[in-house]
Amino acid sequence: HRAAAREAASKTFVLLKNENKTLPLSEQEVADVLFAGPYVDTRALCGAWSFPATYDNIKTVQECIQEHIGNACHFMKGCSMFYDKEVIRDYVEVLQTVQAAKSASKVVLFLGESFRQTGEGASRTCITLPEIQMELLKRVSAVNNNVIVVLFAGRPIEVALIESLAKAVLYVWMPGTEGAVAITDVLFGVKEPT
Repeated sequence: HRAAAREAASKTFVLLKNENKTLPLSEQEVADVLFAGPYVDTRALCGAWSFPATYDNIKTVQECIQEHIGNACHFMKGCSMFYDKEVIRDYVEVLQTVQAAKSASKVVLFLGESFRQTGEGASRTCITLPEIQMELLKRVSAVNNNVIVVLFAGRPIEVALIESLAKAVLYVWMPGTEGAVAITDVLFGVKEPT
């Protein structure tokens, strides 16, 4: 079932933008690529209606990228999913990521809604990313013009500003148990998105 989940996930991904063939990434360039954002190191990749999901056997995107190309990559949290209780810590993480982005050849930001923001009873009047994540994207794109956004959500998200700030946007929805493996496949050209 894991192979089927991996295949299904990669087939649902939508490449919304790919200016100058920014994707796929080459294995030769990854030493200079920064991978950051609240979804880079989380196992919470299942949607709101996946109550029986167990997260212990779900890999993170960071783990999958490291398995694919080794440890020669740079990973940072970037910011929390929402504002942290200590807002100062969020801004410190944003500023540290911005500093690292200055010297990166490309920055891949893993951004999106939490599964808690989707599903029944989770309606919102504003369908943009959480403010702290948009702040991270704006600040990183101001210092690095090769930004790729991998976007997680269980519903449509307003992407006009995201598309204007990024060279590539890959919409991966809530990709499920094999989502991180499928994302790695698409980022490195093993599979093609729709």
